Amino acid sequence: MPQTKKEMVGFVCNKLTVLDEFRRVKVKGENTLRLEWKCKCECGNSVWKRGGILRKLIYKDCGHSKENKKEDTNQLAERLIDAVYGNLKIIEVLGYGKRVKCICLLCNKNTMVKKLDTLDQNSMCQECRWNINGNNKFIVPHSFMQMFLRNAKERNLDVTVDRTFLSKLFASQNGRCALSGQEIVFRYGKGRVRYTETTASIDRIDSNKPYSEDNVQWVHKHINVMKHRCSDEQFFNHCKQIYFHLKDRYESENIRQINTKEQQAA
Repeated sequence: MPQTKKEMVGFVCNKLTVLDEFRRVKVKGENTLRLEWKCKCECGNSVWKRGGILRKLIYKDCGHSKENKKEDTNQLAERLIDAVYGNLKIIEVLGYGKRVKCICLLCNKNTMVKKLDTLDQNSMCQECRWNINGNNKFIVPHSFMQMFLRNAKERNLDVTVDRTFLSKLFASQNGRCALSGQEIVFRYGKGRVRYTETTASIDRIDSNKPYSEDNVQWVHKHINVMKHRCSDEQFFNHCKQIYFHLKDRYESENIRQINTKEQQAA
């Protein structure tokens, strides 16, 4: 690498060649000066570039390749905007055309970012796909599974179940909590899973064992929080104790409220 000014003249950084001309430029917000060299690009343009970055061979050219990419992207955007793939309509081209923003024509509300090469004649938002095919409501969303695996890894827990097994288990429970019987769901918004509104949660029956086929069940997320590390039997006994302890109090409160309403009605 060149170290002196004399060695810098003629130095080639990819498509840039350093000329025998330099300047010192004040760094914005600092009381220091930095050295910039005039360079000539293969395309014929002349630009000023920082000497330190030139030595590291970071600069590729004068910037014309990015401009050409932008021009190609603009042409691609003109061609793709308002194009329809299946039930998705492209409304914006992102980056260099690899991703696009779409709106679902079935519900006319959900927007999502998709890879251009994944769009086909069957494309639609996930919420509409689940609504059209009732059986699909038991399929565990890919994004939910990814988050579940990531959380298990962070907690150093082994997982031997896959998405297919968990979907079949969810269907066998008819989309209901194994402990309370209440309905549990995956909520969608803008074509994605809304985790704050999703109530389905994967529970280990025995918290001392990993996530295996004989040790998992689908429960309501609030019940999973309450159950914590208890077994089903321990959790049931706690619930029974709470019920008998508070039963008389809530029954007397309900009777008091009923009497108050009857008095007000009279």
